[in-house]
Amino acid sequence: YADLVERTREAVWLIGAGVLLLVMLVAVNVSGLVFAEGASRQQEFAVRSSLGAGRGRLIRQFIADATMLTLVASVVGLLVAAVSMAPLLAVLPLDLPPHAEPRIDVRVVVITMLVGLIAAWTVALVPARRLTGFNLREWLDGRIPDVRSRWFSRPGQWIVCVQVTLVVVLLAGGGLLVRSLDRLLDVDLGFDPDAVQVLEVMPLDSSPSVWKDFYPALVQQLGSVRGVEAVGASDWMPLAEVMVVMAVDPAGGPDLSPAGVTPGLLEALGVRVRQGRLFSSSDHGLPVAVITESAAREVFSSTDVVGKSVDLGQPHTVIGVVSDLRGWGPDSAPQNLVFTPLQPTSLMPPAVVLRTNGPAPSLEDLRAVATSIGPRVVVERVRPGTALLDDNIEAPRQQSAVLALLALLGLVLTLIGIGGVTAQAVQRRTREIGVRMAFGATPRQVVCTIAGDSLKPALMGLTFGVVAAFYTTGILERYLFETTPTDP
Repeated sequence: YADLVERTREAVWLIGAGVLLLVMLVAVNVSGLVFAEGASRQQEFAVRSSLGAGRGRLIRQFIADATMLTLVASVVGLLVAAVSMAPLLAVLPLDLPPHAEPRIDVRVVVITMLVGLIAAWTVALVPARRLTGFNLREWLDGRIPDVRSRWFSRPGQWIVCVQVTLVVVLLAGGGLLVRSLDRLLDVDLGFDPDAVQVLEVMPLDSSPSVWKDFYPALVQQLGSVRGVEAVGASDWMPLAEVMVVMAVDPAGGPDLSPAGVTPGLLEALGVRVRQGRLFSSSDHGLPVAVITESAAREVFSSTDVVGKSVDLGQPHTVIGVVSDLRGWGPDSAPQNLVFTPLQPTSLMPPAVVLRTNGPAPSLEDLRAVATSIGPRVVVERVRPGTALLDDNIEAPRQQSAVLALLALLGLVLTLIGIGGVTAQAVQRRTREIGVRMAFGATPRQVVCTIAGDSLKPALMGLTFGVVAAFYTTGILERYLFETTPTDP
């Protein structure tokens, strides 16, 4: 339970950080669009001012517009949330207990709307104070005040700079998680899950003799099914969360993970043999073992160990050494595995692993083979090995998807915001553009001039964003695999 709570807490913090950046980006974006829309209403403000409207009255007009738009947007957002809740929860990296039914909470809706209103009033107030802070009668006479700052000639360029800064931080976080997931998928697990099928089946009769005879017979029958290249059973399954660990020496020897397997199991997994051989049918009941390279180094400080004995309660002769296996997942260290001949018991039902060289047998075909042996059985399911891997890396995959989605959404919003601010700048400079073209400037030169004006704040925002990302992406370090928070 504690692990479940901790995983959920980390996922919520990650989503919250991404959403916070997106909210800041939306606020700046809307502020730019409000400024651009307000700048186009300068003549309207001048007329109202001439008719006696004070600065406070004009600012209240901005606030009223923002309030109405926020309420309409909140209703639309609530409808979208209700429709998209199920598919969204399928993507979010949250481990919700089965009894927790997700729903839209009224308190959360009210708080969200209040936060939206406060943000909207703040966003509207900044451009409103600036747009109504000049002598509006001068605008009627065409005497537009010069608002050039130290770095930028127009206030809208600051908005572009801040937008680019925020979206670079968001894109950097999403890129790091995607890069980490890519490296996670490139890890050599020591076995090949692509062509593996895992069959979960067990007899209803728990008698030891039934279990002892059923699984060897099932493995033999499945070996004759068309398309099955290798098959075996084991009480250990890679990428599973449960594993028995035992100490070789109670006084403090290295820990080993024992696993019972039938002949053919290691071949079905595609495990690579480094020394010696794998199990055969003649090894049944004998005290022999196949160990991984990491187990050989832990116990014998060497990988040349064929013929030596390892103590598993009684001495077992090592007949083979196989490549290291990351049985707990690609982000885990190789396990110190020791394989011995399987003795099936009802305490730990074995899983049957099949490797195919063509179309995989259907569940109905496998069930027919299992029921034809004799005792009544329950065939729970058959799963491809890739599904086991997907389950193991589900959290990193979902985290990457969520933050990448937020980053792409932020990029789209930034492009919309830059487009709005640039359009407003072009509209304000219509007279200037006409004068330039009257003196011989070509349309291409005018376009290059306007694009250059947008490029300067974008480059500055890119610089600020890279620096900010360098210092802020450290919070993602716990979510990264073989990737540094400053990965180029």
